Amino acid sequence: MIILLTFLILLLLTTGFAVMNLLRKVEIYEDFCTSMLEDTNYILNQITTIDANKSFETDDEVGIMYQGIRGMIRKLSEFLER
Repeated sequence: MIILLTFLILLLLTTGFAVMNLLRKVEIYEDFCTSMLEDTNYILNQITTIDANKSFETDDEVGIMYQGIRGMIRKLSEFLER
């Protein structure tokens, strides 16, 4: 009986340590995602501000790359918001 109780206590302590460690890692990941979301929103706002008169977007050669970059930033922002 004492052996079983000792085993269960060790199992509980090990599980508690594992849960705390995983929680700490999830919090770090959430902070990283929040930071990346803020950065991507800032970049998207800067790109929109720079191209206020639509000179890059309407250009044939540059416009394709501009729209591609803007699309990737929006997809990344949508992914990070989930």
